[in-house]
Amino acid sequence: RAGVDSTGGDADAKAGADGSDDDAVAALVDSASGKIDEVDEAEAGAGATAGAVASPSNVTAKKAAGGALEMPGEDSLAHRLSTRRWHRDRPGQQMCNLQMFWCKVASTGLGSYVLLLMAFRGWIGAFEQSVLYSPESDAVCLAACEAGAADCCTYSPSLGDVTRTEVTITGGSSFAIDAWLMRPDAAADAPTPLVPVLFSHNAEGNIASAPRLERYRWLLEQGVLLLAYDYPGFGRSDFKPSEATLYFSSAAVHDWFHNYLGDPVNDVDDATRGFMVGVGEGMGGAVLAHLAPLRTFDALILQSAMDSMAAVLGRSYPLAGWLVESAVVNKFDVTRTAGTIEGPCVFQSHSSDDGDVPITRGEALRDLMPASALPCSEWVVTDADGHDAPMTDAEKAALAEFIVGQRARMVAKAAA
Repeated sequence: RAGVDSTGGDADAKAGADGSDDDAVAALVDSASGKIDEVDEAEAGAGATAGAVASPSNVTAKKAAGGALEMPGEDSLAHRLSTRRWHRDRPGQQMCNLQMFWCKVASTGLGSYVLLLMAFRGWIGAFEQSVLYSPESDAVCLAACEAGAADCCTYSPSLGDVTRTEVTITGGSSFAIDAWLMRPDAAADAPTPLVPVLFSHNAEGNIASAPRLERYRWLLEQGVLLLAYDYPGFGRSDFKPSEATLYFSSAAVHDWFHNYLGDPVNDVDDATRGFMVGVGEGMGGAVLAHLAPLRTFDALILQSAMDSMAAVLGRSYPLAGWLVESAVVNKFDVTRTAGTIEGPCVFQSHSSDDGDVPITRGEALRDLMPASALPCSEWVVTDADGHDAPMTDAEKAALAEFIVGQRARMVAKAAA
């Protein structure tokens, strides 16, 4: 074996002089062939025939005799040469051998983290619809009424001296939106001319939910022409709710209302025709903040609204909030569009005790809108008990005054 090693050393030196690794290997095998026979005999005598290496001549002879070829042993020269060349040609395999302890630790830890990340994002995506939206179909809420539930809905509401017309608004061939067009009767003795109001509710219930009817009554008493509508998947509106379908359907409803006000066939005061106020509750406020730069609004009333739904959901997971925000598909992030809201007056109210949408998210939205700094705009902090609580007397008084101011602006705009 010493002879083989020394011969191999000479061959390596010769190969280095020639500058060719392949020639060096070939020279090494050729020069060692005579020694290999001696090694075979020595190892055979010692009982290590299984570890012997066949020389090229032996291989040819065994092939001719039809004998089985013996695989080289792990300690044999040929095995060492082939292993050396395999590692030389694959440095990546040598650097990160899975048999190395730390490589195993790194690959296992990183792989587990990636799998956990993918699983968590998948869970958020699967349950996002139920987390963001709590729609009620007409069948579900009507059954709740029969059971005597306080939050049931009715499609035959008693709104007092109010004319209510149920209309269906289509967004091309994609969906059909259910909406109520309401106006106070002459007997209601409401202020005139009526201020057109587009009402976008929050993520729960539908336009016929009992708690929402009280808000309609109050607004109608202030002298408004009210159009309330359900998002896709809510109430009697078809299709499925998503951020995209809410934006698209709300734009279609706005366009329908705008055309209705401008049609001379409809019973609308001249001063009313070129004016529109948007009212948005919670998620509806984010919808209007997205829509306002794209459609015409003369004023916005945003109640318990936020700048980003993803940020609101992220705060529910203190240790993984960033992950939730990145995984949420329906982000309702209006941080960019809100910054372009410059023209309409904005009335924004928020409860300091809002556990669903913290007041800090409402403040962030306020600070984003340049219109919030207008003299006609107003920021009101209430002590209402929660996100969906009825308006307090103080909020009603401030909002009633705001609507009076918008009526005056509407009349002045029509006169100009």
